[in-house]
Amino acid sequence: HPDFSKLEITNELLGRFFGSRLMQNIRQQKGLTYGIYSGLTPLLHDGIFVIRAQTSNQEVPIALQEIYEEIECLRTQPPSTIELENLRCYIAGRLMRSFDGPFALAERLKESLVFGLKYNYYQQALNTLNSISPEEISNMAYVYLNPADMIETVVSGDVDGYPTHGE
Repeated sequence: HPDFSKLEITNELLGRFFGSRLMQNIRQQKGLTYGIYSGLTPLLHDGIFVIRAQTSNQEVPIALQEIYEEIECLRTQPPSTIELENLRCYIAGRLMRSFDGPFALAERLKESLVFGLKYNYYQQALNTLNSISPEEISNMAYVYLNPADMIETVVSGDVDGYPTHGE
């Protein structure tokens, strides 16, 4: 998909690494979880976007509210120049590490074959990383991370009295 690299960058900022917005807010500032992450799972014809966290039952409504607030913030407020530069450095380093060694190279080759990636996909992804603007990141979030299209799944031993989003 032509937007995939930009959406991956957007996802990184939202919740894929320790410095992400979800981690900074929900773990560092609010102390609601030990870990919270978002992820994209590409499939052959579509994909799945997931946010996952572990928290106490009583904190679930607060955590969900904070998640939706972070998504809305990303959709409406582009990242700062400093935030984007830090993100670029992190992603570039991780991308370079993903080619380190024969097993990593084999994994990249497998991805390329399974998903039909062009020979220069990773170079194009790096070019996108270096050229994406803060506004493009917000636009990706606006287009693809619409809370109205999301489904919540909460796993708990006790669900009595658990409010759904919007109550």
